[in-house]
Amino acid sequence: MRICRPLFFTVLTVSSLIVAAGCGNESDDTRPRQPVAGRVTLDGKPLSMGVIVFDPISKNEGTSSQGKVVDGFFSIARPEGPIPGSYFVRIDAVDPATLASRAATKPGEVKKFNLSTPKNLIPAHYNTETELEVTVKGNEANEFVFDLSTKGGKPSASRSVKHGKQDHR
Repeated sequence: MRICRPLFFTVLTVSSLIVAAGCGNESDDTRPRQPVAGRVTLDGKPLSMGVIVFDPISKNEGTSSQGKVVDGFFSIARPEGPIPGSYFVRIDAVDPATLASRAATKPGEVKKFNLSTPKNLIPAHYNTETELEVTVKGNEANEFVFDLSTKGGKPSASRSVKHGKQDHR
């Protein structure tokens, strides 16, 4: 059986274009992602370093997004941001002393590696057992302030966020 060369190359070209079209990158993401930003304090002081994660309350809706907290501020740009919807918010910050204890103190020194979990400075009700919940809106400012406490009690928040719900005044 003989294959006609022009037909073979046409099929090959079309197939390549179809495969290439399916291999898009993040810039091809057409979901209505939103930028989010704000502040995080711990016991009244800006959180020096940490991670903030927005996880959709419904796994069938929304997108998980995360960003760094530096000197009490976080910002997640639109291309990485969540889409409008309701989210649990998790905030983590590792004790720097825990991380420093894992590193060797001198070049060439062999130190037993500490496999224990680093100490999280943030209480569990703000991360693994989060009680923080926000609603991300489309085409509106999504600025949140999270006032966290290690001394117990419920999370305190600004005008943008209330414990368990977002204030829409």
